[in-house]
Amino acid sequence: MVVLQFPAIVAVLLAFISIYHIQPTNFCNGDGGSTSTIHCPEVEMQALLQLKEALYDPSNRLSSWSGDDCCTWHGVGCDNQLGRVIKLDLRNPQPHTDSPSDTSWSLILVEEISSTLMTLEYLNYLDLSMNDFQSSIPDFFGSYKNLGYLNLSGAGFLTTVPQQLGNLSSLLYLDLSYNNLDVDDASWLSRLTLLQHLDMTGTNISNASNWAEALNMLPYIMEIHFSQCQIASIPYTLPQLNFTYLSILDLSNNQINSTLPSWLFKLTALEYLFLGENYLHSSVSIGNMSYLKVLDLSNNLLEGPLPSIIGEAFPSLESFFLRANYIAGSIPSSICKLEQLIVLDLSENHLSHELPSCWKNSSVLQVINLSNNNLSGQIPKSICSLTSLESLHLSNNNLSGEIPYCIVTLNSLVILDLGLNRFGGCLPRWLGERMPALKILILRQNMFYGHIPPSIAYFPVLQIMDLSHNNLSGTIPASFEDLNAMKFAQNTMSFTPGSDNYYTDSISVVTKGRESQYVKILSLLTAIDLSDNDLSGSIPEEITNLSGLQSLDLSNNHLAGQITMKIGGLRNLESLDLSYNELTGPVPSTLTTLDFPWLLEFII
Repeated sequence: MVVLQFPAIVAVLLAFISIYHIQPTNFCNGDGGSTSTIHCPEVEMQALLQLKEALYDPSNRLSSWSGDDCCTWHGVGCDNQLGRVIKLDLRNPQPHTDSPSDTSWSLILVEEISSTLMTLEYLNYLDLSMNDFQSSIPDFFGSYKNLGYLNLSGAGFLTTVPQQLGNLSSLLYLDLSYNNLDVDDASWLSRLTLLQHLDMTGTNISNASNWAEALNMLPYIMEIHFSQCQIASIPYTLPQLNFTYLSILDLSNNQINSTLPSWLFKLTALEYLFLGENYLHSSVSIGNMSYLKVLDLSNNLLEGPLPSIIGEAFPSLESFFLRANYIAGSIPSSICKLEQLIVLDLSENHLSHELPSCWKNSSVLQVINLSNNNLSGQIPKSICSLTSLESLHLSNNNLSGEIPYCIVTLNSLVILDLGLNRFGGCLPRWLGERMPALKILILRQNMFYGHIPPSIAYFPVLQIMDLSHNNLSGTIPASFEDLNAMKFAQNTMSFTPGSDNYYTDSISVVTKGRESQYVKILSLLTAIDLSDNDLSGSIPEEITNLSGLQSLDLSNNHLAGQITMKIGGLRNLESLDLSYNELTGPVPSTLTTLDFPWLLEFII
């Protein structure tokens, strides 16, 4: 027997309502053909032809708009009993092109949209998204009493949203996102009493101080997307909280300078809460939110400790983002009770004390980012129980001790960043013997000493190796030629950890003498940094077989001898730093034969 949780039951019930209002059973459309002998009324056909005349159509998307039956036209849907137009779908089928200036698939408005379009009185589905209208939303759009779906996103609409849209009493879905619109008074929203989905991302509602109260009067609302809306404040309390079915609330990337409202954590049906990139202050609140899957409070001004019972408050949590705040104190051990947690990002805070040693029940955790805090102590061995872990960021803390051997059992690990800590001892000889998925290894600015073990080159897919600013000595192993992923240029954007759960991984890498944060192109970078150690001997010729290598930094060591002429084998090299060594002889002429010699920054 399958038992649906509360949000799932609500979703099913409201889906039935949506189908009933938006897609009548007697329906035919021009894209799929029609066997009906009923033709659309002449007045509706003429209204559509007038719309066609007002549009510049460079890709001939409306080429089928001819003949005496508009029900057979592309993007037009009719009721197959009465022949009345009930659907108009002119969404740009190719909104994302290689060139931002390429509008060849956009419908471009060259004349005002005629009010004769009001004759489509049975219209219940209207989609004009991803086009280029560059005009205001016509007031008469508010006259479509049967309209259940209205999507105007990214269509180039301008100026103030007409209050007449509040007359769309049957509306279930409204998307006005990514235009150049503003709202001065949000009271019209409160009249959309059947609305379930509302997306106004990018709409300026800074002057609509009543936005929250208006939304609170929508009894069936399930999704609210108000990101990038220039909201300055959020009410601390709301009388008679009505968000019974609210599942998604996105208020991220605004200018909200308020305390964290307590009512937000009383939304018991909420599954996704996005409040990142604001100026929220006060401590972190919690409530009984048993269905919450994603909580994003990152990039705010929150302070104080993490609640000790955080693990009990959010039992369904899958992604928790709290980066770039002022959270202090220790990480409570109850966080390990979040058995559904996939992404944990508490980076860039003031967390201190030791890492909790309680991870044995967190089997689905894929990303841990605790970098840029004040954590101390050693890496707990229980972290090796995280068999699904793909990304572990512990950089820029005060962690010490040796890397635990059990970490080699993390066969899914892609990124291991332990830089800027006080880890010490010899580099383990078992590094490279396992961990087949590791692509990024950052151990820079620690206290490692001794020789670099040859086995470190046995990681089959390693693309970035940073061992700089340690006390490593001896020679560079000839086994570096076994770094197979650096033998060819990385030209495909591969999957990055946590990307399916709203997480964007990034790494700080020094190339061309500058420290840069790599995010989107992280999977394309190949780099080796052994700078600021005590390495000696010559530069091994074997390293020149890594023809896909983009950045090589061997500076501030005691390397001697001549630079091999085979250095030209590093055909994709963009940054080469050999400065502050004891090298002799001429600069090899083969460096001019690289594939992109004008990109190379060469320091010697």
